[in-house]
Amino acid sequence: MKDFNFFQPYLDSGEKSKETKLSKMIVASILIVGLTVFPLLNAWKIYKGNNEVTAVSNVFNSPALQEGKRNFDTLMVELDSLKENTTNFQGLISYFHQESMINDYLLYTINEQIPENVFLQTLKITKKEIQLQGIAKNKTAIALFENNLRRIDGFKDIFIPNIIEDSNHYTFTLSLSIKDGDEK
Repeated sequence: MKDFNFFQPYLDSGEKSKETKLSKMIVASILIVGLTVFPLLNAWKIYKGNNEVTAVSNVFNSPALQEGKRNFDTLMVELDSLKENTTNFQGLISYFHQESMINDYLLYTINEQIPENVFLQTLKITKKEIQLQGIAKNKTAIALFENNLRRIDGFKDIFIPNIIEDSNHYTFTLSLSIKDGDEK
């Protein structure tokens, strides 16, 4: 049988206590190293990040880049303006093509109605009225011209406001309007 020693735990506790102390010291030193090294590493990363931000900020705020940005903004505004003008010009071009066809037809129609002794000097076309100025050998030719224009369905309000007699001819002004599509 084995003898039981009641004091044995107190005798062994010194060795275990040394191992426990040693393990506690190792854990504490690892914690101390970890708690000091990680914040230092983070501080170093923050310092490097701030340096990079400062470098990028200096490049971004450089006068050359700012001048280039202002030039780019100016060019973009001009481009938008040119795009808008292009759209407006395309509308104007189509409008002028339509007006040109109307004006060509209008000139052809008026030209067909001019009698032999009437010569037109000016033609003024506005949106509301057409005004013709011309010369004729006699008043009969002017009256014939007016009568010919009255026979055209597209014209209305044909009026001769004045006829001036010169030495061997008459100078006249004739006004007329174009009927709208709804008028008959």
